[in-house]
Amino acid sequence: MKSLRDGQEANSFSKKFSKRGCFETAEAPFFVYHSVKYGWTASFKQGSERGIEALVSNRQKQILWLLQKSAGPLNAKAIGERLGISDRTVREEIRQIQQKSDALGVKLKVLRGKGYLLEKVDDRRLLQLEENGLFAEQEERVKYILKRLLLEKDYVRLEDLEADLYVSKSTLYTDLKKVRKILKKYDLTLANRPHYGTKVEGGEFKKRLCLADSIFGWQNKPGQQNTPFNQDLFQKVKQILIRIISKYRIRFSDIELQNLATHITLACKRIEDGFTIEPFPFHFKESYTFERKVAKEITGEVEKSVGIPFPPAEIDYILVHLLGTKLISKHVARQVSDEIDDIVNAILHKLKTQFRWDFSNDKEFRNGLTLHLHTSLNRMKYKMHIRNPLLNEMKTKFPIAFEGAVAAGECIEAVIHKKVNEDEISYLAIHIAIALERMRKKKRVLVVCATGLGSAKILSYQLENRFANEMEIVDTISYYTLSDYDLSRVDLIVSTIMIPDHLEVPVVVVSHFLEENDAIHIQREIGRLKGNVQKYMAPSKIFIHQELDSKEKVIQFLCKKLVEQHAVPENYATLVLKREAIASTAFGNLVAVPHPLEPVTHRTFWTICTLVRPIQWDEDKKVQLVCLLNVGKEDGNLNAMYKYLTGIVQNKAAVQKIIKSNTVEELIQCMEAG
Repeated sequence: MKSLRDGQEANSFSKKFSKRGCFETAEAPFFVYHSVKYGWTASFKQGSERGIEALVSNRQKQILWLLQKSAGPLNAKAIGERLGISDRTVREEIRQIQQKSDALGVKLKVLRGKGYLLEKVDDRRLLQLEENGLFAEQEERVKYILKRLLLEKDYVRLEDLEADLYVSKSTLYTDLKKVRKILKKYDLTLANRPHYGTKVEGGEFKKRLCLADSIFGWQNKPGQQNTPFNQDLFQKVKQILIRIISKYRIRFSDIELQNLATHITLACKRIEDGFTIEPFPFHFKESYTFERKVAKEITGEVEKSVGIPFPPAEIDYILVHLLGTKLISKHVARQVSDEIDDIVNAILHKLKTQFRWDFSNDKEFRNGLTLHLHTSLNRMKYKMHIRNPLLNEMKTKFPIAFEGAVAAGECIEAVIHKKVNEDEISYLAIHIAIALERMRKKKRVLVVCATGLGSAKILSYQLENRFANEMEIVDTISYYTLSDYDLSRVDLIVSTIMIPDHLEVPVVVVSHFLEENDAIHIQREIGRLKGNVQKYMAPSKIFIHQELDSKEKVIQFLCKKLVEQHAVPENYATLVLKREAIASTAFGNLVAVPHPLEPVTHRTFWTICTLVRPIQWDEDKKVQLVCLLNVGKEDGNLNAMYKYLTGIVQNKAAVQKIIKSNTVEELIQCMEAG
């Protein structure tokens, strides 16, 4: 990223009118996409103001936004919790903001014991920060380039992009590589023509999917409302949709409603600009009478509102989006297709054989999965992408359900021959996680109390209220009767006194009246592995501080070591990389847990590797701790093991201790401590 150039270069722009429709001045070149009738605008500035903005990171922008919206001062801890960063990082970012406060038009006041307060604000400059976007980070630049190329009718010169983004040619080429990668997902390409520039080539339907995704996918950040269409029209379209879906008693999620409104508003803009959907190259297998009726009514209402006629192909465009939502009403009562029935049966079989989960008698799971597949199969067939806001949480908090969903995705791909992306996988994971919760058995707990029946009952009630879904109090007894008690049906003993006797059942000692620290110990014991986690680890399969710079090299290295130890087959790396290609196994917090699609080894074990420095594992996450998970074919329910690993992944302090371990023995101790 170039720094702000000196005055002579900043003032070197001569006043001219360029081919791209920009009126450029020595102070700040400026161009506008516009529609006078509908008010669509997207302004892009550069020059001295753009240079100042380009020196402000997206994180600093978010801090300014939080402080501006706050009714009072915010301390570093409060800001850090909102943005997911440390107090120290917040203080460093604040220091950098203060250094350029005059240029930004703000004055930050530090109130001892209270935090930071925006005392002086130049609303005009802060508005520029919100509306014009910041290009200090690649994500922002890629978003800008995508919008610019997809909305532009003609070629866009690379020199113009360099000027708009205020970056070097090499930086722009790096950004364009990522743009090409995103476009490829939608079967779109970048065409270059000497002396003219570059443009996106491909079908209008795919361009709209890509454009809507780039708008909708990036719009959930604080202060960002950058859309290439008028917000008033967007709200009109949304209200039209709400009236019609209410009329027909159709059930939409908020995300589905927002997504459909985005696509229809985008259709208005594209039709007005002369870009209409080409006739679909396929015939709908079913008549979809009800959905087509709804699509026609929607287009009719929108036509009245904006005065743009919708060609027949545009009605099909809206129909496709309706088919990708949970269109449920009293008018819709379809029979389950053979295709969906076959997929559901294949998923049930795979989950039973691979994970030992028998959902065959769970009617709620079968019905929910069947209903979900009605819509998700349409999205996959027509390559419609709907983002799942719970994707990262499902991967980190319900990893075993997510792995089951990956396996379910294979069953779907085998039938429809379309790739199932991570967002669709995470929707499947939600259904599996709910089914697993129904399967989960409560821990049977025996309460031992030495102070009498009254206090024992209070402790029992506290335990039942706190752990209602996780434990069942089987009895409350005094210590002197413990030696004669049958513990064969007890999973855990909670006692108010130390129990010196060696028992096969784990014991947690608590206060007479349950305290927060006691609850933490009990929760840890409920989720703890039965047996020692050491059985999953061996010194020969642990590698400290390795110099590896890519996930492929890490996986190849670990698999090669296991092959040398005759622990896995020769093609093991290929199997692990195949699973990695479906969905990233990076779970955040610098941790990745790669593994093959199906069990290969006879027993379950971990292969652990720490790296000298973090590496880029996928587009969003870096990794420094890798736990190659090798699941045994003959092992039964491994939910406890997955839960233990999940606890480590979510524990930042534990991960840092493991990464900093200088010996294998120290690492094993850290893994055991969780």
